[in-house]
Amino acid sequence: MNIKSFFKKIFSPRSATTFLKYVSVVYPIVEIVAIATPNKLDDEILSLARQWGIRAILDGSKPKGEVLKDVAVKIARQKLPDVPKEILARAVEVAYQQMKASQALP
Repeated sequence: MNIKSFFKKIFSPRSATTFLKYVSVVYPIVEIVAIATPNKLDDEILSLARQWGIRAILDGSKPKGEVLKDVAVKIARQKLPDVPKEILARAVEVAYQQMKASQALP
């Protein structure tokens, strides 16, 4: 089952199409965050956040992956300000899974 048919089972066709548009907008953001910060120090994550005008505080209470997700969601909100944060968070998660799946393909 491909991702589009999966979401069509959950959402109406119109909602699924809209959500997939959000995923397509968010996907390059997720790629940039992933490429810019694979296994790098927290200072580089902060640098990325500053580059996009986002405050990111790493106090050790959140795993690095969660901080990176938050950064991606905040960048996505700059591009899609009228979309609820929760929907963008799900779009970031789906885009990340798509990216990981495409990297796993031969």
